[in-house]
Amino acid sequence: MSSLNYIGKMLGIKDSHIQNMRETSEEYVLHVMVPVKPHVCPNCHKETTRIKGYTHRTIRHTTTNEKPIRLIYRQRRYSCTCGRTFNEKTEFSTRYLRTTPRLREVVITELSEVKSLTAVARYCHISVTQVIRIFKEINYSRPKTLPAVLSIDEFKGNAAGQKYQVILTDPNDHKILDILPKRDTVKLIQYFLQFPRHVRNNVKYITMDMSLQFRSVMKQCFPKAHIVADRFHLIRLVTFALERVRKAEQNTLTNASRTFKTNKRILTKHFKDLTDNEYAKLMDMFHYSSRLHRAYMLKYAFHTVLKFKRRPDILRSINEWLSLVFDSELPEFQSLLKTFSSWSDEIINALTLPYSNGFTEGCNNKIKVLKRCSFGIRNFHYFRNRILFINARKGHATVTSHVLPQSA
Repeated sequence: MSSLNYIGKMLGIKDSHIQNMRETSEEYVLHVMVPVKPHVCPNCHKETTRIKGYTHRTIRHTTTNEKPIRLIYRQRRYSCTCGRTFNEKTEFSTRYLRTTPRLREVVITELSEVKSLTAVARYCHISVTQVIRIFKEINYSRPKTLPAVLSIDEFKGNAAGQKYQVILTDPNDHKILDILPKRDTVKLIQYFLQFPRHVRNNVKYITMDMSLQFRSVMKQCFPKAHIVADRFHLIRLVTFALERVRKAEQNTLTNASRTFKTNKRILTKHFKDLTDNEYAKLMDMFHYSSRLHRAYMLKYAFHTVLKFKRRPDILRSINEWLSLVFDSELPEFQSLLKTFSSWSDEIINALTLPYSNGFTEGCNNKIKVLKRCSFGIRNFHYFRNRILFINARKGHATVTSHVLPQSA
């Protein structure tokens, strides 16, 4: 088998079409010409083999050995008895385009990874504008249905002049449903009311962080759904209260401030996992501050609340823990009394039901990585489509329709 046979299989071009190949310091150049064959006239639909003339087209192909491949294609123009002239059709050329379908497929594959448009353009040896033109053909519409378990959260996207965007996911099937442009109460209500009532009534559980805005919107749009507070944010409330006590003691006890500053991670580590050295440092902090000792015991006592699964046991343990918070006389923990009272039902749902915002938070982290790699994406339309496209290609997005670039 000749070298052209291997090249043809690698590039998706028949070896009989490749007439010559040469390599320069910057690229590979292939001279391509297809044999004469009957073509159907687009006007009268009759076959013809009459050749009117030839033209040379330069077409960008894929990359090999970190060098771009350029095709010099000698294209025929056929003429018909009806007077119509038209260009011949091949598998590596597309009307009005100077790139092969294979290159466009490579661009699409690269766009499904967490990369910037500039990185994709550099890899494919094309311009960023051309990558954008290809990506413009990918569009996702609003989902038509909603799952039984819906998760909502915000993330810092800085797109379309808005600091925060909103993400909707299905935590059960691990799918992204949609990305909303702004965290606005009126806009959120308008979006959800686009779904028919029977679709909204199918939503049984909604997981979210402890946001008053999201709770008011969801209660208005999904009156039959049960709201579940995210367990991570629940635990974080207690951890943040402990951290406020540590900072207060660090600023007050200046003679031992370094002890509180350098050992703050020990306070969040589980007591059973402490090494002997860490245990000694923990006791050293308690020696200087009895307030920190009480705060640590409250944090440790809260972990026993998380072990219960039955609703009566959870109610009893939470009430006992809140009484300990009240008696502790720690101002940093007193705000938790109001929070646990206001979010009582949602907190109990969080401890009794298996739903959380874990998948949503993971998606937010991937979005932040994409934004960091791209140095920010200001256009929300591109931002949303890129997020959905990346996750759809990996099976982590539910979309109703999309348009991909033509492959032929």
